[in-house]
Amino acid sequence: MTRTELERLVADAERQPGLRQQLSLCHSWQELLQAAQGRGYAVETGDLQQASREAHASSFLERSRLRPIPDLLPGAPAAQSWPRRSANTAR
Repeated sequence: MTRTELERLVADAERQPGLRQQLSLCHSWQELLQAAQGRGYAVETGDLQQASREAHASSFLERSRLRPIPDLLPGAPAAQSWPRRSANTAR
């Protein structure tokens, strides 16, 4: 399964009230997976776990006050353009 299939499930649930209703009645992730699979979506436990990890990491980074690492972000300024702080070695 790819993330595309999970994204398709979410998009369809947003557009289709019947699907949204069916999924909202699920009391566990296992029930949700069974309901989705019953409707032909190839979604598995690992897909939900991966999406949860990604959402958690994204949420953390959005709340974080850490400066992003430029090399990891496309279009971000090069590392040498960030102001450097020198360590104060005076005692």
